[in-house]
Amino acid sequence: MLSFSGVVGLTFIINKFRIVKLTTKDQFIIAYGGLRGAIAFSLGFLLDERHFPMRQMFLTAIITVIFFTVFVQVRVPNLSCFMLSVVSFVVAYCMLYYER
Repeated sequence: MLSFSGVVGLTFIINKFRIVKLTTKDQFIIAYGGLRGAIAFSLGFLLDERHFPMRQMFLTAIITVIFFTVFVQVRVPNLSCFMLSVVSFVVAYCMLYYER
């Protein structure tokens, strides 16, 4: 809830100085986009170690993707295809490893 109120408050201030205003839909997308990492990490954290022995590897992959998107992808915007291939590789590796 804090992120939504932060986005709404800051876009209210920013919209006073912008020619093209940010709409409510834009604000929702910005606020939800900031929650993606938290949602992914919490879902991975809720995995039961008895039923999913590769839980620690998934948490490591999730944290790696979060750090990559925060620190690298922000500076180089055309890396989304690269990230998709990295994530699919990690998931495929985990699935193959788990089947053994």
